[in-house]
Amino acid sequence: MDRKEIQEKIGTRIRIYEPFYRTVPVGTTGTVIHVNLVHRFYDPDYGHADLYGLVVAWELPMPIVTTMDATEYAGCLLELEGGT
Repeated sequence: MDRKEIQEKIGTRIRIYEPFYRTVPVGTTGTVIHVNLVHRFYDPDYGHADLYGLVVAWELPMPIVTTMDATEYAGCLLELEGGT
């Protein structure tokens, strides 16, 4: 995902459907609350590229905040309708 696409995820409600974190059970819902620039690099053949992490606040009795990259986000989460 590029910068614009990843920033549009802020405010999105999600549900985890694949085990990802030991502390976040499958079926838990959360909200993307922030996007972090994790790494900026340059490749002579492709130019500049940025890697972003999505910060998620999970709705659990004891609130937990985790960070995941776009691949992890796409691989184990379902975006909920009306989430933004």
